[in-house]
Amino acid sequence: MTRIFLLIFVWLLSFFSTRLSAQSMQNFSLSGNINSEKVNQLEINLFNSEDQLVKTEVADQKGNFSFEDLSTGNYYVKINKNGSETYKSENISVTGNTTLPAIQLNEKLIEGVTITKTKPYIERKEGKMILNVENSIASTGNSAFEVLEKAPGVNVDSNDNISLRGKGNILVQIDGKNTPMTGTDLANYLRGIPSSSLDKIEFITNPSSKYDAAGTSIINVKLKKDQRKGTNGSASVALGTGRYVKNNNNFSINHRNKKVNVFANYSFAYREFFNHLVLDRNFFNDGVFEKAYQQDNFLKMDFRNHIAKAGMDYYMNDKNILGFSVGFISNRFNPTGDNSSVVLGSNHLPNYTFTTQNRSRDHWKNASFNLNHKYTLDSLNSNITTDFDYINYSNTSLQNFDTRNYTMSGGLIGNPYLLKGDVAGNLNIYSLKSDLT
Repeated sequence: MTRIFLLIFVWLLSFFSTRLSAQSMQNFSLSGNINSEKVNQLEINLFNSEDQLVKTEVADQKGNFSFEDLSTGNYYVKINKNGSETYKSENISVTGNTTLPAIQLNEKLIEGVTITKTKPYIERKEGKMILNVENSIASTGNSAFEVLEKAPGVNVDSNDNISLRGKGNILVQIDGKNTPMTGTDLANYLRGIPSSSLDKIEFITNPSSKYDAAGTSIINVKLKKDQRKGTNGSASVALGTGRYVKNNNNFSINHRNKKVNVFANYSFAYREFFNHLVLDRNFFNDGVFEKAYQQDNFLKMDFRNHIAKAGMDYYMNDKNILGFSVGFISNRFNPTGDNSSVVLGSNHLPNYTFTTQNRSRDHWKNASFNLNHKYTLDSLNSNITTDFDYINYSNTSLQNFDTRNYTMSGGLIGNPYLLKGDVAGNLNIYSLKSDLT
């Protein structure tokens, strides 16, 4: 029985750390310098040899930039300024830490100017950087988590912990409301939000006293909300496929006049992804080989995500705005895993094998209600805002693991070891706050 528990522990450790092996190989950097008077307007994109966006970065005031944690391969760099491409490099072979020659942008003087109003992908405002997701080449068909992974200064480790500019303990918000989740739970929550429902992502590296002191930095994910007057609606469908399929669907409608703004939106996302990890684990005691595990792990997960939100803002007069909103998120994901292992003895010969099957069902739900009031004090937009919030997070997880040991000839050893779990959680948050700005 002790041996079985050990095998289960080792398999679970390897099964849910599948990204660790892949990330351990990604230890090279690609850096460079841009000679430009307006480096703060530049968006630097790194693509791989298959024309897939790997990461987006921004340069510092001296024009220096760096892409970290790259695996060996061929890449190229594109630099955009205000949405227009201004530079594209030749193919770059990365086999170690690589520094590019200085990049000189072609910024010629022009005699005439045509002004076109566009919202840049990256905006810098006092105390924060804003990523306009709708204008991003990384947003089409992806999830909020995938957009966040490619954002400037963002790093995600093997345990799905998010850091910003090297700072951990990040507070992630949705429409300014804190999400009481971290690590894999937060990552799965964001994987279920399609990028088509996002408006922008705000990165606040040095939060002022305006924000709750719950993290070193804040990432605020803002969902779409139409501000145009009249009745407006939109619908979108995105379909993509690699080894498996992914599908995003979004519908929104909005009515706005001088007194009332009514809005509603709904999105559904379906996606499948997998991790395949092959391990060769060797165990030693005081330098003497004892045994080894040769393991083949395959994990497939599918997400089904529903997001709905509706609300109304009532403009009572020039000084008072009263509003409310309700929201609901449902995220189902079903991990299906198969593990096959061969156990070698101290003579390096196979002793026996074991297999483990994972058939689990997870369901995460989030419901929210907000009632808010804004009172404008003067023409300089000094104001008092008051918010009442109720938020509920709940989850259920039905876990089912089946482990069996076999002789090398295929005979069953002992009885199957069945591990079943019914894990449930529920969190209610009530909040009332008022801010004077």
